[in-house]
Amino acid sequence: MELRPAYRQTDLGLIPKEWEIRLLASEIERLDAGVSVNSIESDSSHYVDGASVLKTSSVSDGAFLPDECKPIAAKDIHRASLSPRRDTIIISRMNTPDLVGECGYVEHDYPHLFLPDRLWMTVFRGGRQICVRWLAFLLSSAKYKSTLKSIATGTSGSMKNISKGSLLALAIPFPHVDEQYAIVAALSDVDALIRALDRLSAKKRDLKQAAMQQLLTGKTRLPGFCGEWEKKKLGDIGVFRGGNGFPRRNQGVLEGDYPFFKVSDMNNDGNTTFMVNSNNSISEAVRKELGAYAFPPHSIVFAKIGAAIFLERKKILSQASCIDNNMMGFILARASAHHAFIHFLFLTIRLGNLVSTTALPSLNGNQVAELQFPIPPIDEQCAIATVLSDMDSEIAALERRCDKTRDLKQGMMQELLTGRTRLI
Repeated sequence: MELRPAYRQTDLGLIPKEWEIRLLASEIERLDAGVSVNSIESDSSHYVDGASVLKTSSVSDGAFLPDECKPIAAKDIHRASLSPRRDTIIISRMNTPDLVGECGYVEHDYPHLFLPDRLWMTVFRGGRQICVRWLAFLLSSAKYKSTLKSIATGTSGSMKNISKGSLLALAIPFPHVDEQYAIVAALSDVDALIRALDRLSAKKRDLKQAAMQQLLTGKTRLPGFCGEWEKKKLGDIGVFRGGNGFPRRNQGVLEGDYPFFKVSDMNNDGNTTFMVNSNNSISEAVRKELGAYAFPPHSIVFAKIGAAIFLERKKILSQASCIDNNMMGFILARASAHHAFIHFLFLTIRLGNLVSTTALPSLNGNQVAELQFPIPPIDEQCAIATVLSDMDSEIAALERRCDKTRDLKQGMMQELLTGRTRLI
């Protein structure tokens, strides 16, 4: 390997010549953990006002999330003694394999929050200059997150645990403290942009919910529309029909005349509103052989059997499709119902409240068909759907921008925290 000027090869890879490699133990004086603290969730009178214990999910990707907490029971408050302190790092030392090793930087003191025994709080040594936030960025980078998970021990699939010795023995490439602060300034600016985009997306989602409540009920009318809406049962504007059995021998084909959607396909990428991506397809000949019904485009589909009902997922078919017998489709009368408007209306319905009280939750199409709503004329339905769809598009654009910014931050971390790109 040809070394770049001003760089040197080390066990940690290529780093700038002036960067020091030190063990984490050289910077951390001790790791403090909380104690096991329970809460009584059935009766809030047993809680201590204003006091909470952190959940293990309160640290993620270098961020500390103080809202991830639960109340402390009065009987346990005397045992809670460790609170998050400003300019420390909290590390998930014991957790499931996907969460162990997560860490978060603490910006302020939180005297009314307490740590459970599965979280560590770092206490740094005095005398040596170090930017703690820089270290939090480093430990949450892809490389060190992977390293922290790799040193966690425990049975696969169960709880994992990081020992103090393993954590303190980590070797870290330390730039000069001035460069640490420069790196933090750059990454913090990107974090601020991500937070601003997240806040804006949340505000747009709230505005959309408010608009749905007003527009779908007729409380607010769009310009140019007037007159009374007619109350109709869903069964008056369409037909509910269950899907068909899908034998295993016919599954696994990716190309065909009809997508054959299963409940699990509702989670596929691209199936946010419209069902466009399926893991199975069938030919016309197989459809006839199975006696499967081909639901027309713009039918609204949802789960009708099992726990998936309570996920409240409602999607629109983008093309003629078949669905399995764990799903139900709503075939609209196009002359009186606009698919996008009815889909937005469906999003306000809690189908989980309609399930039969049996061992296996299930929906009855006749029961759903009896639900009654005020329905505007088709042209007003289309106008309302356009307004709400435009709001959805704006939210989706913000979320895409936020995702791209997160990707940018990851790229910046890879460059800055390894010294490949220098700021000073």
